[in-house]
Amino acid sequence: MEGYADETVVGTENEAAKLRSLSTLSLVITLLFLCAWPINVRYRRLRNVPGPIHLKLSRFFLSLYDYSHNRNDQILKWHRQYGPIVCVAPNEVSVASLEATKVIYGTTHRWAKSNYFDSFKGFHRRSVFATKPYEEHRAKRRLISTFYQASSIYTAPDIEKHVQERSEAVFKQVRPGEALDFYSLSDWYGLDIITFLVLGPDQSSHSIEQACQEREIMMELKRLQFASVLQARYPKLFALVARVLGQLSSHMSYLSADKKLTSWCQQRISTAMKGPDLLSSHSLLRHLLQSHVRGSASDEPLDHQYIAAEILDNINAAEATVAVTATYLVWRLTLNPQWQKKIREELAVLPVQNHGSISFADINSRVPSLEACLREVYRLHPASSGRAERVVPDGGYVLSGCHLPGGTVVAASVLALHRDESVFPDPDYFCPERWLETDEETRNTRESRLIPFGYGGRICLGKALATMEIKVLMARLYLNYETFTTPQSNEGSMKQCSTHDAVPLGLECMIRFQRTTTNSAQTAQAHEHSVSIRHNIHHTTREAIPTFLTLLFRQSRYRTETTHTMHYRRMDIEKEAPEEVGLEIRYNLSESAISDQTLASLHVTLPSTTVLTYTEHKGSSKLRSLIAQASNVPIALGDILVTAGASTSLFIVMTALLGPDSHLVVTRPNYATNLEVPRSIGCDITFIDLEFESSFRLNVDQIAAAVRPGVTKLISICSPNNPTGAMCTASDVQALASLAREAGAYLLIDETYSDLIYASYPASEADNTGEETKSPGAPLGDQVITVSSMSKAYGVPGIRIGWLATTNAELQEAFLAAKEQISISGSVLDELIAEQILSRRGELLPRIIADLRRRRDRVAAWVAEESEWVDWVRPEAGAMCFIRIIKEPAGGVQAFYTRLVTQYGVYVGRGTWFESDDAFFRLGYGWPAWEDLEIGLGLLSKALRG
Repeated sequence: MEGYADETVVGTENEAAKLRSLSTLSLVITLLFLCAWPINVRYRRLRNVPGPIHLKLSRFFLSLYDYSHNRNDQILKWHRQYGPIVCVAPNEVSVASLEATKVIYGTTHRWAKSNYFDSFKGFHRRSVFATKPYEEHRAKRRLISTFYQASSIYTAPDIEKHVQERSEAVFKQVRPGEALDFYSLSDWYGLDIITFLVLGPDQSSHSIEQACQEREIMMELKRLQFASVLQARYPKLFALVARVLGQLSSHMSYLSADKKLTSWCQQRISTAMKGPDLLSSHSLLRHLLQSHVRGSASDEPLDHQYIAAEILDNINAAEATVAVTATYLVWRLTLNPQWQKKIREELAVLPVQNHGSISFADINSRVPSLEACLREVYRLHPASSGRAERVVPDGGYVLSGCHLPGGTVVAASVLALHRDESVFPDPDYFCPERWLETDEETRNTRESRLIPFGYGGRICLGKALATMEIKVLMARLYLNYETFTTPQSNEGSMKQCSTHDAVPLGLECMIRFQRTTTNSAQTAQAHEHSVSIRHNIHHTTREAIPTFLTLLFRQSRYRTETTHTMHYRRMDIEKEAPEEVGLEIRYNLSESAISDQTLASLHVTLPSTTVLTYTEHKGSSKLRSLIAQASNVPIALGDILVTAGASTSLFIVMTALLGPDSHLVVTRPNYATNLEVPRSIGCDITFIDLEFESSFRLNVDQIAAAVRPGVTKLISICSPNNPTGAMCTASDVQALASLAREAGAYLLIDETYSDLIYASYPASEADNTGEETKSPGAPLGDQVITVSSMSKAYGVPGIRIGWLATTNAELQEAFLAAKEQISISGSVLDELIAEQILSRRGELLPRIIADLRRRRDRVAAWVAEESEWVDWVRPEAGAMCFIRIIKEPAGGVQAFYTRLVTQYGVYVGRGTWFESDDAFFRLGYGWPAWEDLEIGLGLLSKALRG
């Protein structure tokens, strides 16, 4: 019995041991499951995205690169290893393709910014930069976009004058032969200019000349960059630690540099708002104080705290961008002195102004080597963190072949885009010649991938100002000095860090300056020439001296004054016209007219006895009489001037009325001539964007807000609009005419499609809305000018007949003088053909519009069939419409356009022709044969799907 009992005890102990083992094993399995489950969830979320596995499990690994300030370089390495899309953290993806970049930042999808931007609030408000939702950002951007647009910055004389003066102050600090910290110097330069622009002259800084509080704040801000990761992740704890350490040691006071700048900014804004000259200054502060909340029924002014946040952000961003870019440009040129020489040679032939500087207009347009070097520095050293993060919307999105769930944070790697070897051979080397010695297609491809200022609707507003500051500074530097390296700065100290402002590791750039020998030789030559002149004067007879001095004075004046010249560039709509692109186009849906006609189809005959002589300079009386009759408004023969197409009329009007100091308000999308001629003139332009959501209707109040009484010279609209087919109402045109008269401006109306207004010839009683079929233009007063043409409505672009009309006799005389200087008169054959066509206008137009109405209905049916992919605003006039792509085509928008023409032989007019987004395209339904229209629409459907 005892043996049996012993065996029982042993057996019980064995069972207990087994149970303990099973319990332990179960606990281990449970713990492993509990640990593995969140890891599995994290991994599975982006498991299909290429990249190292450990990055998908924890953010810790990316954080290591953030803390070591090597984030951008490491992401570049991952892209080179894994391809155009890489998972860099459990919920974060980086992309490095142009197509993905367009999706993320384009206006079609409108992805919101990530929480990374919470760190950039100021005064407890979100500036444009810190605003996350797309629509809210867009509304805020509109408040200041006109202030910073290139046409405003480049044509405001006070701005360039201040930039030139500040650049001169920079080189007063230079001691030839001595080393100087160019990074600090360019930082002070950028600060002095941006504070002048945002606060006005009375409250701007003057940090270049002497040691001051602003210099100290700027240097502390640069040091703070290296602690910004901790500051962003643990803001409350960081603020506490910074306050404590700052009290313990003055060496740690830089941890509160951002608060010092905020306090400085608040004090300057407060003082500026009390100043008597605020409302007369060209400052962002004045601009925002006079702005109002968009859509507010009570016309509510902007919150002063928001205005302060915007000012603070602008100061912070502008000085940092200019300092970093200018510093790396000087560093690269110092390492490559052959490019210093090329820039100097191009600068040396430019005219010098009275104050010894070269105009920015000349620097910007006539120094290609400087432009190439600047682009190369933008490529190699983008002046930002590269963290332009966006959030994938609910429902997710397929990007670069990988599905990204909603809520995923995604950003384009600017460095990876800029160093794509397939686009930029030898991508890690400084090669400015890549921007000069290449064909146009390659250059355009490279330009499309150069995004140092961002991409899409949120591109940096300060690009134009930064360009002016940097180029003016570089021009003055390399016209007078050569730069040399010093032992204090080297490749290691100049390594660019992945901080928010992408600062150099050593926070300085020590450069030695030496006056150029070329400049000295030129000075000696000028002195020798002066001695020669004095010798000649001494031997000149008394009678000849006044004439000689007059000529000498004239020569001097012509050398020192800036001569205004037109800066022409080819328009995209013409460069990419079907007859220019060199591709096989089978179905041309890009044209904006009816099909080209023949003399036979129009029943036109030309007598063999026609004398090929000059016509009346204003155009034949018969032709002008027919034009006046067709206008359906009281207008006299003398109020009409016939020109070689509407484009010539537009050119004459704009060049006669606008100059570099003029201000223009113009709507867009618009026919390219209405936009490019003012640009060629160099005038100040305010663009009024017509919105799809408002059916491209004109907003008179928006135009009125843009007009500057006594300053605005011209208001320019296109009605019926090209490319949208939308029209202004008669009351809108009358309101604009009154606005122009009160402001001392002129109203220019491009009425090229006025003969193709559908309501003019209703197909049935139902089509007759009772509205006016044509808004009266020229008869509304001497301040109104209209322009029109026969090309579009009658299919005769080859005869080049257009005209302008105004009741202003003084303007008519000036316009006639311009025509006579261009062509004297028109073509007698063209005018004879035009007379015969217009004499049959009443017979031709009803038939033409009936056909266009049928074609428009066919396009309407196609839009309805493809409503998942496209949308439109039904045109009221013209032979075209403006289609909006609402769903991303297979492979992206650019792939769609390429596929459409190369694979399917269909050509449409891209939105960029009219300064709109590429998500729009002009579809011309009046020009192709009916069968080609049918086939072309079908192929469009296929191309959208891939």
